[in-house]
Amino acid sequence: MKKLWMVLVLVFCMLAASCGNQETALESGKLPEVHNAVKEAYGENYIPSMELDENYLSSVMGIPAEDIKDFVAEGPMMSTHIDMFVGIEAADGKAEEVEQAMQAYLDMQIENAMMYPMNVPKLKATQILRVDQYVFYVCLGAYDEAGLEDTAAEKYYGEQVEIGLTAIHDTLGK
Repeated sequence: MKKLWMVLVLVFCMLAASCGNQETALESGKLPEVHNAVKEAYGENYIPSMELDENYLSSVMGIPAEDIKDFVAEGPMMSTHIDMFVGIEAADGKAEEVEQAMQAYLDMQIENAMMYPMNVPKLKATQILRVDQYVFYVCLGAYDEAGLEDTAAEKYYGEQVEIGLTAIHDTLGK
């Protein structure tokens, strides 16, 4: 009888220890909710107006289709605008690769921004955010109507991007 109790206590302790050390992963399928929260947070300052498809994510952003479980992506219709929201739920074990591809895309955008130099401060303020299996590209917010200089403009756009980041964190609860 003592052996049976010892085994039960040991099993219970192992279960309790393993439950206490696990982080709860976010549930799947949260992208539509996140996207709606971001759009609501920006209101009329949410400028992306065209859906981007899986082919765009693969051929332009360099994110292989097999690394994507689900996505929401919108960008500008006009090439002078750079506002873009991309939310990807990465396939199992692929979040880091998706994050790296998004960062490489952002770096390329900054390097090639000389055609539209007014976009450089907004691009420099753009953020790639990874939360568990979700990865976001956030280049959003109102445009600087005051014509701020580079450092002040980057700060302004950083504050604009923060609106989206806050909406993402609030929606995901992380």
